[in-house]
Amino acid sequence: MKLSTGVKKIVLDNGLTVLIKENHNAPIAAIFSYVKAGYFNESDRLAGISHLIEHMFFKGTRKRGVGQLARETKSLGGFLNASTIYDHTLYYTVLPSKNFAQGLDIQADALMNSIFDPDELQKETEVVIQEAKRKLDTPSAVATEKMFELAFEKHRMRRWRIGTEDGLRAFTREDFLSFYKNLYRPENIILVVVGDVATNAVLNEIEKKYADFEKGSLLKEESPPEPQQSQFKYNIVRGDVQQSYLRLGFHTPEIFHADTYALEILAFILGHGRSSRLFQVIKEEKELVHSISAYNYSLEDLGIFVVDATAKPENLREAEIALFSEIAKLCTDSVTAEELTKSRNLLESLLAFSVESVSGQASILASYEALGDYRLAETYMERLYEVSAEDVRRVAGKYLTLKNCSLLEYVPEPFQQDHLVGAAEIESELRQHRSISKRNAPVEKREPVPKPALFEIISPNSGEKGIVRHMLSNGLTLLIKENHQVPIVSMGVFAKGGRSREIAAISGISGLNARMLLKGTRSRTAAQIATEIASLGGGISLSNDPDYLHGTMSILSKNFESGWDIFADILSEPVFPSAELDKEKKNIIAQILRTKDDMFRYPLQMFYSVLFRGHAYGFPAQGREETVNLISREKLLDWHVSQYSPDNLVVSVVGDIDTNKIKEFVEQRLCRGNSPRKSFKISPIKNPSEIELCIEKRDKNQTALVLGFSGPRYTDEDYYKLTVLQNVLSGLGGRFFEELRSRQSLAYQVSTFLVSRLYGGAFLAYIATSPEKEEQARGSLLKEFEKLIIDPISEQELKQSIRYTTGTHQIGLETYSAQMVQFAHNELLGRGFEEVERFKAKIEEVTANDILATARKYFDLNRYAVGMIRGKKS
Repeated sequence: MKLSTGVKKIVLDNGLTVLIKENHNAPIAAIFSYVKAGYFNESDRLAGISHLIEHMFFKGTRKRGVGQLARETKSLGGFLNASTIYDHTLYYTVLPSKNFAQGLDIQADALMNSIFDPDELQKETEVVIQEAKRKLDTPSAVATEKMFELAFEKHRMRRWRIGTEDGLRAFTREDFLSFYKNLYRPENIILVVVGDVATNAVLNEIEKKYADFEKGSLLKEESPPEPQQSQFKYNIVRGDVQQSYLRLGFHTPEIFHADTYALEILAFILGHGRSSRLFQVIKEEKELVHSISAYNYSLEDLGIFVVDATAKPENLREAEIALFSEIAKLCTDSVTAEELTKSRNLLESLLAFSVESVSGQASILASYEALGDYRLAETYMERLYEVSAEDVRRVAGKYLTLKNCSLLEYVPEPFQQDHLVGAAEIESELRQHRSISKRNAPVEKREPVPKPALFEIISPNSGEKGIVRHMLSNGLTLLIKENHQVPIVSMGVFAKGGRSREIAAISGISGLNARMLLKGTRSRTAAQIATEIASLGGGISLSNDPDYLHGTMSILSKNFESGWDIFADILSEPVFPSAELDKEKKNIIAQILRTKDDMFRYPLQMFYSVLFRGHAYGFPAQGREETVNLISREKLLDWHVSQYSPDNLVVSVVGDIDTNKIKEFVEQRLCRGNSPRKSFKISPIKNPSEIELCIEKRDKNQTALVLGFSGPRYTDEDYYKLTVLQNVLSGLGGRFFEELRSRQSLAYQVSTFLVSRLYGGAFLAYIATSPEKEEQARGSLLKEFEKLIIDPISEQELKQSIRYTTGTHQIGLETYSAQMVQFAHNELLGRGFEEVERFKAKIEEVTANDILATARKYFDLNRYAVGMIRGKKS
């Protein structure tokens, strides 16, 4: 059946639009409240207010205090969150379906009865200011926002979405109440419920809960329209970044304009994935960028076609010239039938995976209902399938022009251009390389395209079987779970070891190995691999985790056999071409630099480097520049053979497949005998004997720090106790969140993490705050850890965390890919795939005294590690 099949739509007397869809594939329900109010509905003086109202959603109602909504939702085994974007604000709950009524009551209460307490408003304003500073320290976000500011002169798309520090502090409580009263009206809200529920029972609950939601006068301010752009625009921004970030924007029409469908296909052909034209030519062939992609972003009243890339600053101009040359070729040369087929298959695959979860289904239904009718999702996709090669060529020539282009470069502070510093000069040079021939490509005959069964969701009675382990004769472990509810397959090949087997001299070899697997086999080039898998609507991902290497493939089940042929080929027959090896070394070095621009990953890397000093867990995930450059092709081949020996592999498959066929496929392609087993000496982990610090000063708006302690291995019983504790401390309603964010307003993001691996682990806290508040933040973290070794957590905290931990574990297994990874992860790390089912019972055994004893065992306030990027004080 289609996504729209069985949807019940009701408009209540007060104007609230309700959509209900039963989906009994898993005992989970999603509740989405989609408010048609966002950044576009704010005047310039109120820029950022809709996002701040979203934050206040969690700050108390007439009957629930600050933090109580989140705590109650956690105690139901689910989570409550929200997001704000240009045209809407979304509040969503996902929880076990047996607790649906209570979850709905919480969300209804917050939506109708938030009190906007003045003290809480002041605190939360400071939190959002920290969020704004965090965004200023995120180069990709800065580049995109600055490009929008350049491209738009009148429309509110031009504004920094989150608001300015001065503007946020100037809001009054009356501003909030007025905005809320004008826009948070039932007739401006769509309530969507999808999951393991009964429609009539849900409708009955909704009618009771929202009966007092009074219809009012909807006063909705819209953005001024954007005049047509008539000339090329350019700007360069400098900052503390390690590489350059390039953004190009071209104005395009609104979502349901006749040209939008061809623009979507154009984005796929030009910049979606490794097989796209820009990736193949500008990244792979000319090596001018480290990354490049394109997308068309369409809203109800406007659109923008975006190309984004990262590069060395000295390569930017040449990359821009190459980009416009490719656009010129697309305008004059024919789009191939293969490119159209590939784009359609990718679309079909993306759609199938988007409806795999109840939250994915709820999101699509809400979005299209907001645009006029939830069924438009299906007609929109059908229109995409009608796009011809001539349509794509036409819209490329119409919209991707220099006069319609806004070009933004975000470069490292020290970089100095030696020429071409003005928009006129840059436009002149780009125009020389964008000379479009007057010849026209032959117009291809428009052939009818069979429309796929879009958004198909197969009924649960199609059958779900339990997971089965098969031990093959050469030692390979094969895990298979048939599930025919959705016509997709998720498959992974996992090799035990990963980075934990590296030594300092070859740090980075696991990541290089993963990258090189896609760079050619005995029968396929890198370009052929990329094109073939994309043409099947599939995706292959290779990764190097601390304890294993893995390749995963997600694909439509009808194309699985062809996809498996490619997947097995890259794992069993790689050739590691020397020329490609040199390219990938450069890409890894670029990734190493990009990590230094990341205000979460880089301090985390610094933390690991001191906590796991001398052990491979302390090495950077991508290695070090000096070691990566020294890795030879021969050494890489030897490493691959030692890792991908069959007796070192776990293959995990979940989805719409036949067990016997999978066994046959794996035995044919991955079971060709064993290589001699190679032994690896793993360095012991030495816990810190004192306070270990790794600090780097940067010109950043925030100080980001990770503070933590040594933790248990994945197979230790302490893992369960600290998992429960983590959920006492972290997230909405958690101790760290409530104290450091809600009460002290120190940060937007404050989190705790348990990291348990094969040989050791860590329990850590992360916070990003103003540089002036560094000492307060660090002291507050330590104080919270100290509380944990003095007194046990309360019984209420324990029960809430256990329910949340077990509930979100169930929610986290909703997709085939999540199940596939969890089965393999547990099999490799020593607990066995049975752990996925056993986990709930183990968590429910944890007591408050267990947690107290475990906290005392690990949280030594005289022995911990800190990784920190210290920002510049204002």
